[in-house]
Amino acid sequence: MNWKLNWKPLFAGLLAAGLLSGCAAGAGPVQTLPAIDPQPAPTETARNVTVNSVRELTDAIAPGAVITLPEGLLKLDPGEDLDTGNEYCWWQSVYDGYELVISGVDGLTIQGAGVDATRVQTDPRYAAVLKFENCQDLKLQGFTAGHTEMAQACEGNVINLGDCRNVSLQDLGLFGCGNTGVYAELCENLTVRNCDIYSCSSMGLNLGQVKGCKITGCTIRDLGEQGSEAFCAVLAWEGSDLSIEDTVFSGNYASSLLSLSQDAAVSGCTFKNNALSDAVFAVSSSMNQEFATLTLENCLGQDNKAWAWTRTDAGCDVVDETGNSLDDAALNKMFGTVAETVTEPTQPQQTVTVTNTDEFLAAIGSNREIVIDCPELDLSQAADYGQNGESSCYSWDDPLDGPQLTIQNVDNLTIRGKDGKDANLISAVPRYAQVLSFRNCTNVTIKDLTAGHTKEPGICMGGVLEFQNCSNVTVSGTGLFGCGTIGVDAIMSRNLDIRDNEIYECSFGGVRLNSSRNVTMENNDFHDLGGEYVGFVYNVSADCEDVTFNGTQLAPGDQLEYHK
Repeated sequence: MNWKLNWKPLFAGLLAAGLLSGCAAGAGPVQTLPAIDPQPAPTETARNVTVNSVRELTDAIAPGAVITLPEGLLKLDPGEDLDTGNEYCWWQSVYDGYELVISGVDGLTIQGAGVDATRVQTDPRYAAVLKFENCQDLKLQGFTAGHTEMAQACEGNVINLGDCRNVSLQDLGLFGCGNTGVYAELCENLTVRNCDIYSCSSMGLNLGQVKGCKITGCTIRDLGEQGSEAFCAVLAWEGSDLSIEDTVFSGNYASSLLSLSQDAAVSGCTFKNNALSDAVFAVSSSMNQEFATLTLENCLGQDNKAWAWTRTDAGCDVVDETGNSLDDAALNKMFGTVAETVTEPTQPQQTVTVTNTDEFLAAIGSNREIVIDCPELDLSQAADYGQNGESSCYSWDDPLDGPQLTIQNVDNLTIRGKDGKDANLISAVPRYAQVLSFRNCTNVTIKDLTAGHTKEPGICMGGVLEFQNCSNVTVSGTGLFGCGTIGVDAIMSRNLDIRDNEIYECSFGGVRLNSSRNVTMENNDFHDLGGEYVGFVYNVSADCEDVTFNGTQLAPGDQLEYHK
């Protein structure tokens, strides 16, 4: 054997064996070496919990938890137990109770047994049903949520999301009288899928500065009601990447369906049986986006009523999938006509002579001629002043400092003085109220009387005659005086004939027109209008059409200033 050549490997092997033997005998346990490709340590598995009470729900809220709500009704009422003992949720005081706030939790799922099987409700009118703040990877599915049915209107929303990311709302029923079905602000990656959002008083979805929102396969229906319209079905402002797919908008009483201050893509949607006081699609600019565009693709429309299909700010547009602009004529061809022609009355008027405010209120209705036979009809003298009764033809609103009479949903109504404008007066006391406000009315005539605020200390912020979403209106032979701000204020109204009136002492101006069409102002006497800094005979907004003043066609956005 050649020792000279082989002693090194042999010595190395003996040395290794001796060292290992010595370690085993006297140096403690063997140290395990790390793996070459180490795997991350396993995390705590998500908790799957079925809850049967509010207390069990608040106990179960944690990162990664999957919380199952059983069949039946879960009322979100803390009772006397306001301390949840859980850093991820608490009861927050609102005006008339408490709302549950869930905050800072990741990977939470709350699921029910289905929209027809599980219901989550809250009583307080000012509370959100479920409120989430600073959460991510949140999933809500398979239940219905809303406010308990009561006579009082709601100010709280159904689902509130603030500063949340990666949120999925799926297979939910979200109902009123909640103000808004889904309110989301400063959120990212929100998906609303196969949800039924209905009977909310203001909006279906309010999306503020939301980056990445997809609404798909939903229904948004029955928002608002006749005489008490909602604002819109979807409001989206200063966000990005909004898409609405395969969603049905139906049976809504609102100002508009989509009110957008950002780009949006709408495809495969259906718009049917909606009654809207403004345009179906309202697209405007914002601080973050000067020119917003709504893109419509493969949508359907049927039996909608609205002022128009579109209302857009300068530079904003409604286009098809190829980028071609869609005006009202094109949308009428695609979806059907929305702006119905108002017809002349088909029934004769019943003449009712009144001598006091209560008789006047009782006479309000369609196909009526109300003749005022008294020197002054002071609306504040009504026996039920400010109290809404059974009449659907008028309501008392409270703009700030007292009741305002609003006549609504009537057709073919005349209100006139028996002896002319110098002999018959209608007056109102509250400084912020219109003397007479008309909403959703057709074929209305005001003539041969005077209207104004009672002579009281201080200035007025309400006008004299206001018309909202009204058509075929005549104001003639009247005296309209301040301290009301505006003599005649028309908003989203059409076919107005304002002639042979004396309009005076109004602190802003004579006639103001917003989003109104086909208006004639002829032979009116304007005097003593405005104040130190503002005063006008007429003010015409940029979206008005076909307005004439003493036979001269006015341009949209025109104003005739008045200086004392």
